Amino acid sequence: MVESGRDYELFCARELRRYGFKNITMTKTSGDFGVDIVCEKSGERWAVQCKYYSSHVGVAAVQQAAAGRAVYDCTRAMVMTNSVFTSQARELAEQNGVELWEELECSPASDAAKALIIALAVFYVIAAGCIGYTVISGGGNPWTTVMGLAAPGAAATVWIAVKNRRHK
Repeated sequence: MVESGRDYELFCARELRRYGFKNITMTKTSGDFGVDIVCEKSGERWAVQCKYYSSHVGVAAVQQAAAGRAVYDCTRAMVMTNSVFTSQARELAEQNGVELWEELECSPASDAAKALIIALAVFYVIAAGCIGYTVISGGGNPWTTVMGLAAPGAAATVWIAVKNRRHK
């Protein structure tokens, strides 16, 4: 969750890494000449300005990135935001070769969290199928079947622990 501009800059750095940028460096928090991140990709050095706004991002952000490109000896410039850019900002960016990335939301459901949710959903579907099969077939304990799939060898230990807990 984003609680500050710096949190959003850290999120943007992770996004850049995800898209293949390397040597990602955060600039100091003040006096940064309009650049929050300096990074590299395909032999080019990028100056990146990050804007976490509740309104549209205007020309000032584009101007900062363009100016910061020279200060940090970069060949490319970019502005990243959770919002969208004004038409004037788009026009200025095009004229100055500044790349614009917009609507980059930093949500609590990161990629790792999404992967975990999917894995748990798959596990529960398998578990439900095992329970149904065990009950229908008149077999043993359904949780032994489920845990045997999830962690072979641990099923008996888990079942004994659950059984003992229930009878205390």
